[in-house]
Amino acid sequence: MALGARILELQQAMSAYGETAARHYLALHEFGDALVAHFPAYLGEGATVLGVPPESGWALGRGDYRDAKFSSFKRGSIVIEPILMGVAIRVPHARDPGGTWLRIVVEMELKGDTIAVQVYDGKNVGGIDVNYTDRDLQRVQEAIFECARDVLVNPVRSIRGTSRIGFLDEAT
Repeated sequence: MALGARILELQQAMSAYGETAARHYLALHEFGDALVAHFPAYLGEGATVLGVPPESGWALGRGDYRDAKFSSFKRGSIVIEPILMGVAIRVPHARDPGGTWLRIVVEMELKGDTIAVQVYDGKNVGGIDVNYTDRDLQRVQEAIFECARDVLVNPVRSIRGTSRIGFLDEAT
């Protein structure tokens, strides 16, 4: 069966959309994985960082959630939309061997050859080239660190009206 000109045009557009969606998904997942993997070194001695779901709860026994740390995991289909990623930082207790986990959500979107990154509170980190460097990762890690510090120093001002922050206290 021959296809009409308009349906052929839609077919070509669908193919282009699929290629763009796959590129978007792969680039953001790769960047998010690198961000989490290199974050403990950025924070220094004693740091523990996990990728966790950006929404709802998470369990410490699971370790890093791999692909489930991205909002695209539950969607099932690959679409072009911002992808959220949960980054959990363990803050050791000062008076006992336990710790509290602080989750910060990072939003990423591929725009051309640039990854637009925002930390949970809407702080725009700026564009990161898809061929990112260690310095690019550090820019985002610094924004996450500053956000975490601000939440702990100014909790009422920082947490009000957002669902992109979370705490989980581990048993001591």
